[in-house]
Amino acid sequence: MWDVLKGSQTQKTTPGAHLFGVPGAVNDDSTSGWRGQPSRVRVLEFFMMTFAPRPLDVYYLFTHQHIPTCAITWTTRSDGNRTTMTISFARQFRWISDHVDRSVLMLGLAAVLGVGAGVGSVAFSTLLDWCHDVFFGTASYLDSLSDSPRISMILVPAVGGLLAGLLIFRFAREAKGHGVPEVMEAVATRRGNIRKRVVVVKSVASSLTLGSGGSAGQEGPIVQIGAALGSAFGQLFGMSADLTKVLVGCGAAGGIAAIFHTPIAGVLFALEIILGDWRVQTFSPVVITSVIASVVSQNLRAVFGLSESVLEVSETFALHLPWELGNYLILGVVCGALAVGFIRTLYWAEDAFDGWRRLPGAAKVGVGGLLTGLIGLADPSVLGSGYPAINEAINGGVLVQGLLLLLVLKMFATSSTLGSGGSGGVFAPSLVLGAAAGGLVGHAMAWLIPGMDMAPPGAYALVGMGGMVAGTTHASLTAMLMIFEMTGSYSVILALMLTVTIATLVARAFEPESVYTMKLARRGGQVGRGIDYALLSRLHVGDAMFTNYVRVAPDTPVSEVVRTAKRARSYDFPVADSDDRLLGMIGLPDIAQAMEAGVPELLVASDLTSTSYTPLYPQQSLADALRQFEKTDRPTLPVVQEQGISQIIGMLDARQIMNLYERVALLGGIEALGPDGQLKQFP
Repeated sequence: MWDVLKGSQTQKTTPGAHLFGVPGAVNDDSTSGWRGQPSRVRVLEFFMMTFAPRPLDVYYLFTHQHIPTCAITWTTRSDGNRTTMTISFARQFRWISDHVDRSVLMLGLAAVLGVGAGVGSVAFSTLLDWCHDVFFGTASYLDSLSDSPRISMILVPAVGGLLAGLLIFRFAREAKGHGVPEVMEAVATRRGNIRKRVVVVKSVASSLTLGSGGSAGQEGPIVQIGAALGSAFGQLFGMSADLTKVLVGCGAAGGIAAIFHTPIAGVLFALEIILGDWRVQTFSPVVITSVIASVVSQNLRAVFGLSESVLEVSETFALHLPWELGNYLILGVVCGALAVGFIRTLYWAEDAFDGWRRLPGAAKVGVGGLLTGLIGLADPSVLGSGYPAINEAINGGVLVQGLLLLLVLKMFATSSTLGSGGSGGVFAPSLVLGAAAGGLVGHAMAWLIPGMDMAPPGAYALVGMGGMVAGTTHASLTAMLMIFEMTGSYSVILALMLTVTIATLVARAFEPESVYTMKLARRGGQVGRGIDYALLSRLHVGDAMFTNYVRVAPDTPVSEVVRTAKRARSYDFPVADSDDRLLGMIGLPDIAQAMEAGVPELLVASDLTSTSYTPLYPQQSLADALRQFEKTDRPTLPVVQEQGISQIIGMLDARQIMNLYERVALLGGIEALGPDGQLKQFP
């Protein structure tokens, strides 16, 4: 029934040998092409083998089209004590990648990734609920506090944190914290490559942290899990770095859409925070993944009886009077300032735990859980993700004293959990803080202006969530659409837009880094739009410029410039005199514009020379050069000898900046550069 071709044991084979032309696989002149291969083989095959390990046995399986289904390699150590089996399916997936149109393949992978993200979110939620049941039973944190000894409320988060810490520091250190910065760093500096083990480690560690009462959210873990799946797909199919990054963004969008049922916000999260890329070829697969992940998650949750909605809004809020927008403007200022305080408190806690150098990493997570448990004694609602507290604040079930206590304690509980190295997200804590701050502002306005027809404090709590998320993430669009999709309250969209915008402006004014980019900036990175600007600032224009450019004399006829462009396959040329003094730039767009205006063809290059640019110089950083490209629409810029000296010595293309950036990033990033910024090695 099954057809298997085994490499000959009489010949030497090597682990990881490939399908065509491999040592150990013997080719004869039969019509089948390989000795022992059946003439007819099903396209979908499997393998059967004996489980007695043999040194360096390689099993090869073929389809009718000479496509490998898998290669199985037994490798025995020289001492004979350990045998390892490796099963590789890479060649089959690479064949698919080579023979299927990339755009079609990307859309197909995006759809599969959407299914994976949807299933993964349900599996993660199920694992999280199971961990909560193990630590606390089916009771809530408040019921556990009243039904169990107080010592258990303190020790349970500590035990969960210790277990999560052991897992993180043993198998995948990048699974600590909220996870999104690691995804951004992988996109910016590692071509989108994320270790596959992160999927398992992040899932289990986050479930242990949150299930035992750790104060954090679910979005960070699910984003990192989805992104790791996307990265695995890209590596498996041998996709380019750009396409692998898109798949990472797809996985992140699918995770957000699946966990919160917010497909639009999932798309914006990936484009605005993870990728910083709004091109159509990026937008389309991200949308497909987000939509499918949301649909799959909702249906699976219905089948397994899981909660389908994170937030429950029982009242329809509305903007009562136009002047009430002033209240929401004040709320935006409050949320922006509070977001800065939250970011700095979180990283202050991280510095404090990092300062305990003699304490093992796993023990630090346990201590963080212990502190979180102590805080939870004062207010159990700060434990876990905090969604019940949000629902109570929105629906008017929390008094002023409770909101103030929730605001202060949640900030410190989250800082303790994540600052110590626990695994979880910052999105849910931001929602809790925003709801508490909004509720307080609503109560304050009702007290300051009594008798006026204003929206209830619950409306301010709802809008405050968006303001807080925008202030911490610096992602206005994501925050607006996230709150709108989670609550379905379109009636407060005007107030939400104003609060989110003001909160973002205030937060950026006092803290340029978001809660995500702050971690990377503290490591020496400046990530924006998928690029590490700290690395670009260490590289120079002289490292990337080219000197074999074509110079155009000022008296060159325009018709000759066009012929030169065809020969050189270039669209932009420097105009320089005989002493190589730069006079300007001329390009085919300039010529086309002149022709459309009806200008005679008896023009020379100097007539169309443009000076609407700033020339570069060799010592200038590539970060500055990239910003210059953003200010102009020219594909290339001239490089002069020194700043203020117009003698041209080369040209720089924006694509060369990214090529050099990716090559240095592969060598190890900033670590591949010497103290003077020169490359230590260059392949």
